[in-house]
Amino acid sequence: MPTAKLTKRIIDAAKPGTTDLMIWDTEVRGFGFKLTPKGHRSFVYIYRGPDGKQRKPTIGRYGILTVEQARDEARKLAFQVQQGRDPSLERQLEHTALTLSDLCDRYLEDHCRPKNKPKTVEETEGLIEKYIKPNMGALRVKDVSGAHISKFHSSLKEKKTTANRCIAALSKMMNLAEMWELRPRNSNPCKWIEKYPEVKRERFLSSVEIARLNRVLDQHESVSPFMVAAVRLLLLTGARSSEIKTLKWSYIDLEHRRINLPDTKTGKRSIPITDPVHRVLTAIPRMPGSPWVIAGRTPETHVQDFQKFWQRVRKAAKLEDVRIHDLRHTFASFALAENMSLKGVGDLLGHSQAATTARYAHIVDSFQRENANKVASVLDAALGGQPAPAAE
Repeated sequence: MPTAKLTKRIIDAAKPGTTDLMIWDTEVRGFGFKLTPKGHRSFVYIYRGPDGKQRKPTIGRYGILTVEQARDEARKLAFQVQQGRDPSLERQLEHTALTLSDLCDRYLEDHCRPKNKPKTVEETEGLIEKYIKPNMGALRVKDVSGAHISKFHSSLKEKKTTANRCIAALSKMMNLAEMWELRPRNSNPCKWIEKYPEVKRERFLSSVEIARLNRVLDQHESVSPFMVAAVRLLLLTGARSSEIKTLKWSYIDLEHRRINLPDTKTGKRSIPITDPVHRVLTAIPRMPGSPWVIAGRTPETHVQDFQKFWQRVRKAAKLEDVRIHDLRHTFASFALAENMSLKGVGDLLGHSQAATTARYAHIVDSFQRENANKVASVLDAALGGQPAPAAE
């Protein structure tokens, strides 16, 4: 392509051809003149953005801008690029002015729903509609700063887990906004936000509490057989509530004593059908035409929510502090009490990573201490309650 110090004489003398004619200035690198076959004359500036992609924004039309005015604008653009900025993208962002509320909708539609499990989608939608949109939805995506994110995070300090999950969702959105060229590269405002420490809440039912719960379930069985069966299956299998909620009769193989789940949080897995689980399954009434084990109000639906029933049951059983997920924790604690390894418990619970099961390691320690105390007490009694003699 021809190069020259661009002047009015050179530009006026240029003639249109069958393709765009480009003449690059020798004074400012990247500054050029463009003449289209239709005779449109304009100034452009070509550069590579921080992402390595080539940009060629139009500076303005010849006639509206003089050569010197256009060259001055090119120098300004060159300085911005030298600072690591992307002036073309910044101009595009200014023009589109997408709001964070718009970004939330695109995130759900283009990323979250196609790529995440239904429960994750449901939880993310809840965070967006209840917290993110009302507090930050009106902000333009390109304007969202670390100060905005920090203030929002602090406003939820009484709900630490919720605050952290909101930041995680926002951080993913901001990364996608960069990929979708709605923000400059490496501009994620969530990057420096320090999340609140979360205390993992673990509650395990004792044998006495389980017996109390069972008595309450017996009282509800004639009225709510599906819900009672669901609670018993959660406790007896250690399954996730979503796995029991969406359990189909076609997944159950009574002959080989397996519940074969085709798709769970950690992928395909199988749950053994023990004798107690077998008794629960065979006692569940079948709704005609329904594929669901825990049937809903119509044959086409399964039970949507365990919480209302669980609230009533736990109150009657005087277990107000027990969440339905604690039934899964209880299953794990009883397995460990029977000296099952952490890996074995992880296999039963369907954990994909050993680190997830490792949270129960302190239970193993407590059982070991308890057993050690029992042995020591027996030996102490044999010694007549006297301390062992000192080593010589």
